[in-house]
This record gives sequence, C-alpha cells and structure tokens, in this order.
Amino acid sequence: MSPSCRSWRGWPLRAIDWNVDSTLACQLEDGSFWPGGSDCPDYDGVFMISNLAELTTTGATRKDKNMLERPWTHLPVRTILASIVAACSAISAAIPASAESESRLPSPHGLLNVKDYGAAADGKTKDTEAIGKAIHACAEAGGGTVYFPAGTYLTGPIRLQSNITLHIAPGATLLFSDDFDDYPTEIVRWGSGVLCHGYSPLIYGYRVNNVAIVGRGTINGQGGKWWKAFAAKRHKDYQPTTKREKEFAALNKGLQGSGQWLTQFLRPTLMEFIECENILIEGVTLRNSPLWNIHPVFCKTVTIHNVTILAPHDSPNTDGIDIDSSRDVHVSNCHIDCGDDCIVLKSGEDEDGRRVGIPTETVAITNCTMNRTTGLVFGSEMSGGIRNVTVANCAFQNSVRGIEFRTRRGRGGVVENIAINNIAMENVKSVMKINVSYRAIWDKKDDAIAYPVTEGTPRIRNVIIDNIIASGSESAGTLFGLPEMPPKGITLSNIRISAIKGLRCAHMDDIEFHNVRITSEIGSSLFCENVSNLELDGFKTVTPQREHPDIKLMDVRGVYVHDCSPGPAASPFVEIGGGSTEGVVFMSNNVPSAREVVSRSEEVSEGVLQGATAR
Repeated sequence: MSPSCRSWRGWPLRAIDWNVDSTLACQLEDGSFWPGGSDCPDYDGVFMISNLAELTTTGATRKDKNMLERPWTHLPVRTILASIVAACSAISAAIPASAESESRLPSPHGLLNVKDYGAAADGKTKDTEAIGKAIHACAEAGGGTVYFPAGTYLTGPIRLQSNITLHIAPGATLLFSDDFDDYPTEIVRWGSGVLCHGYSPLIYGYRVNNVAIVGRGTINGQGGKWWKAFAAKRHKDYQPTTKREKEFAALNKGLQGSGQWLTQFLRPTLMEFIECENILIEGVTLRNSPLWNIHPVFCKTVTIHNVTILAPHDSPNTDGIDIDSSRDVHVSNCHIDCGDDCIVLKSGEDEDGRRVGIPTETVAITNCTMNRTTGLVFGSEMSGGIRNVTVANCAFQNSVRGIEFRTRRGRGGVVENIAINNIAMENVKSVMKINVSYRAIWDKKDDAIAYPVTEGTPRIRNVIIDNIIASGSESAGTLFGLPEMPPKGITLSNIRISAIKGLRCAHMDDIEFHNVRITSEIGSSLFCENVSNLELDGFKTVTPQREHPDIKLMDVRGVYVHDCSPGPAASPFVEIGGGSTEGVVFMSNNVPSAREVVSRSEEVSEGVLQGATAR
C-alpha cells in the first residue's frame, strides 16, 4: 500500500510506504527514504508529520538520507493505517488555498494527467486545448510525461515539445478529428519527397528532442473522410479548388512533384518528426491514418518498438513506417497490416532530394510481421541515398511484394550496403524485385537502351539477401537494372522459393547465387538476360520441367556454374542463347547421366562454353 501525499515546494513527501519487512518509511521526491517523526530534520521546507512520531522507535536516527539505520517498531496494521490517513489529512489542511494552482504542476515523477487540464475523454468534446495546456505545462516544468488515462480523447493536431512523453494508457484512445479545418498549415515533407507546406500531421514534432509516445493505448486517425475526399480528387484533370488547396498551391509555387502532388490535397501523416533527435515510439496501436503512419524526416536516433499499425487494405497510401533521410533508426517487434507499403526507406525525390543530400543510413529492422501490399521497400524516393541497412527475422504474409528496390531514371542517389536475412514469406505474389522503371514516364522499350549516365542515374550496389523461404508465390521475382548502370554486387544465398513463375534477371553485373533453390510451375526457374559476372553455386530446382530448362541464359558474359545438382528431366539443365554470350564455365556439377547439361542456340559458338558437353 502506498498512499500518496500532496506535493509541496521543492522537496515534498512523495509517499508513505508500508514495506514488506513491516517497516514504515516516508519516501521523498528524489526516491530516498526518511524516518517519520520529530527527529526528521526540517529540510528545505519539508512538511513534518509529527503525529507519526508514535510509530518511530525512540531515538531513531539516519546515517544519510538514502538508508535507515534502525527498523520501525512493528505495530498493528490498523494503527498504521489510521496514522497514515491522519498524516495525509494534516498535510492537505496545511497547504494554503493560494497553493491550490500548484496541484497541476508535474508530480514528483514529472507526470501530468490531461484530465486535470480539462480533458473530457468522452469521445465527443474536443480535448485539443486541454492536451495542449498539459504539454505546455510539462515543457515549462522542464519536461515529463503527459498521461492519458482510459477514455476517448477527441482532438485536433498535437504539437510536441522537447523532453515530453505522451503516455497513452490501456483503454485510452486518441481519436483525431476528421474536420480538415482543425489542421493548420505546417512545413512537411510530403509523399512525393518534397519539403513543402501542407496539412499539419496529427502528431507533429518540429526540431524537438527527447520525445516519446508510449503505452498500450490506441491512436486513431479517422482517415475515412480523408480517403473519400482523395478518391474524388485523384483523376488526372483535377486542379486545386478548395480554399486550403489554393493556399497550399500558392505557398508551394515553384516546387516540383508528381501524382497526387498536382491536386495539392496534401493529406496529413499520423506522426511526423522533422529535424528531431532521440525519438521513441513504443507499445501503441495506430489505426486509420489519413496518409502514412510514422514518418521521421532528417532525424537522428529513432526507436520504434512493439508498435501495431492497422488500416483497411483498400485505404490509399497508408504506409506503416517511412524512414526518410534519417539515421540511427531501430525498428523492432512491430506488426503492420495496412493499405500500402509496410516499411519504406526514402531520402527525397529527384533534383530536390539530391540538393538536400541527406541519406537514410544506419538502420536496423528486426522481428517484425508484415501483411498485405509490400513488406519492405527501398525508394522510390532515394535521391539522397540509402546505405548501411540491416533487416532480419521478419515474416511477410498475403502481400503483393516481399522485398522491393524502386527507382527510375532521374532519381539519382545510391542504395548500398544492404543486408537482408532470415525472412519467411507466405502467399506473397512476388518475392523480390528491383524495379528501375517505377512509374516511368518513358516507353518500356527504352529499358533496354543505355542512356547517358548523369547525376540523375540511380545506383544500387552491395546487397546481400540471405536465408529466405517463400511459398505460395506467383513469381520468384524480377531483378531488372538499367543497361547504363546495372545493379552491382548482389548476392542471393540460402534461398528456397516455390512459385508459379521463376526469377528473371536483366541488366545486372556481379550477381551471385549460392545454395538457391527455386521451383517454378511455368517456364524456367531462373532466366538471366544481359547479365555480366554471374555465379551459380549449388543452384537447384526440385521438380524440373519436361519442356523448359532449369536455367535459361541469354546474352550473358562471364558465367561460372559449379557444384549444382539438378534432378533428372528430359529437358537440358541449362539453355544458352544470344550472339553476345561469352565466357561460360561449368565445373563440378552433378548432372544425371541421362540428362543433357547444356543446350546452346546456333548463335552461340562452341568455344564460348568450357567444361560442359554442348549439343
């Protein structure tokens, strides 16, 4: 039992504790313990509890304020309870009326209850002002915790200040207003990767440090009205028409964007932090964001742990976590089931992103479960660069794509030093993808044409994908690079994929397969075209097809096939074609004697092949 006494001045009594060893102690604000009674020194305005003197052992002293020299006399519980009640009553009566306003100062723990500032928590009354007052009072006191007990808090946007924690208790819901006019104009980095003016995020931190959003409560963005309005505006001929859209268009004049940007209906994110440091988001459940859910921009030291993010599968652009030009980011033990990409790494778009030039780097993502749309995405806004990222021990289910690198000509930037391992996928349509023509404005036929290399040419290099298992997929994936700048240094190892279609690679350089098993129902399990420096080590298909080779190579250069053990089949193990194919070496493969190792087209000369018997 720990009844609380009212705080007073600098060193109030915090609690009177009945300890497990049947001793009684008064705990001060700093956590130390003092014996009650007449021998307690009158220290810095501490209220004396003289009527507790009878509970102390005569002559009780203290060695220092962190320990008691002697135990309390063992007394009947009823006597102790009566004395505690009397002591608290005496303290309450001693506080002058003029000090009543001090009761709303932070508690000794630095905790403020929003209900003490007028929050109704009834789901009908807007508590925006009360929440703002509590945050301001907490900041004025030097920081602390703004506490939301159980209840439903209807509110407009919440603007954070430094050294503030929002603690949302179990049973508490922050229910954000769906009245667009409740959200003032703020500086945001909107979805197209442009720093601009738009609707205030629902929870917004701008140049603040040491902020946290924790607890087991819920944050509900009430995105339905925003989604419906967007659906009515998304056609290509829509122009800004409302007062706010025209305001944004004027403020954002001269900025370039694409897609939804043209409407200037710039929906808010659920949480956005710009130029912040030391951010913690832990334990909360996020629902129905108008746009993205968690969006750190230009931030350092961000931790997102044990967060659940939910939205209907048809809700537009409700990404889970978008890490944008930020560093030292840790994402762990999260569950994400939303209407768009689950976890995305970004760093700005095109010329503006390159001008700002702040990469996303040193990111660790682990132990997350992700459902629907795409599990893990790099880009497409990657113009500032993405580097030094690890992803491990995650599970994807019922998704459109598992792992995807998105970019296109004009983006620029470098994605490098990426390690992805221990990933399990089930019913993911496409397991992995490198997409260099994401929402391209050029003819798809141009993908095979080498353009001049410029600062707008994107680069992908040094990527390791290891220990992947996937079942129930439509496609093992597509790894397509640009002919003028092929992705380089890609390693796939210890992979098991069961899919309708195999893996296709094109315009790649220095790509390795180690202990990869892909079993497809239609076509070859692996098809590589215009690939250089390809190593196939221990590649295998469990059920080879009668009409298709396990591996099909077209216009490849510098290929090393070794230590493969294909099963028996009527089709050849490898089929090679293309007039520019050269330098293909076979070594130490265990091919059944009844199966042909290599089939080559007429345009491939016999001297191109080494170590294999060609037809």
